Amino acid sequence: MRKLILVLTVAVLAGLATAAPAEQVSAVTCTPTGYFRDATNLTAAQIGGDVTGALNATGCHIGVYYGPGARGTVSHAEIFGASYFGVVARGAEVDVLHSSIHDIGDSPSFTGAQHGVAIYFASVGNTGCDTTLTTTGRVVGNHIWRYQKNGITANCTGTAVEIRNNVVAGADLSLITAANSVQLAWGAFGTVENNLIGGNQWCGPGNWSATAVLLYGADEGTVVRHNNIRGNSDVGIHGEGDGLLIDNNRVFDDGTDCNVNGYDYGVGNWGSNNVVTNNKVRGFDTSYDGVTGGKNKVIPGPNGNP
Repeated sequence: MRKLILVLTVAVLAGLATAAPAEQVSAVTCTPTGYFRDATNLTAAQIGGDVTGALNATGCHIGVYYGPGARGTVSHAEIFGASYFGVVARGAEVDVLHSSIHDIGDSPSFTGAQHGVAIYFASVGNTGCDTTLTTTGRVVGNHIWRYQKNGITANCTGTAVEIRNNVVAGADLSLITAANSVQLAWGAFGTVENNLIGGNQWCGPGNWSATAVLLYGADEGTVVRHNNIRGNSDVGIHGEGDGLLIDNNRVFDDGTDCNVNGYDYGVGNWGSNNVVTNNKVRGFDTSYDGVTGGKNKVIPGPNGNP
């Protein structure tokens, strides 16, 4: 049974956000980017160029912004304080390497508004996906924590990203928003491999669930492989799309579940021609949904339960 997931949209629709961004005191010069969300010209602490060292984006919507045609590298950097995004690659070629990105969302405290993403790769215009754009890059060896909505997001056809060897913590906002640690959606293509990923859960009202890895219409050939997923997830890996490979992941659920709809799934396969093989799931009420064969295993918990 397919579950209702709260996905980070490419353009926030009326009624989706539950709170307006809080006003912040700026620590840097915030420059308009020409990229609009919520009818606002988003500002950035840095536009283009390479980033190393600390980038305090407090008061800005974005830490560093790469627009159409740009190229850049974020390496051994620490980016924090932005309200909407830590790094944006939009029609650009960008590598985000060995960096820390944290505290991305509304201030002084996080809200249920549908922004606050640490790393955002998207072939997107101001109103939705833009098929004229190509967005590519690598997200490798980073540490991501304290984000409001998503950790790493790749959206839209024309986006291709390699996501490897990262540590992405869960948002730990179960009463505020249904977060996702890693999301590939609306035709984005990617490889999600060898990451340590914390799960997310939703304890509030409404028919939503939160995930560790969300594939929502990801492009054919997208791979999720050799990841270690821990924490407490409503859904460990949500595989909605065609021609996906979900292979050899450890998907372990710890702690008490709270979702009012009872969503507690290890790996879900809600597409066609997907290959789901050699995964190991522990601690979920339903270990696999829509999965048959493939040498997948259910690992007993400490008390002998799944």
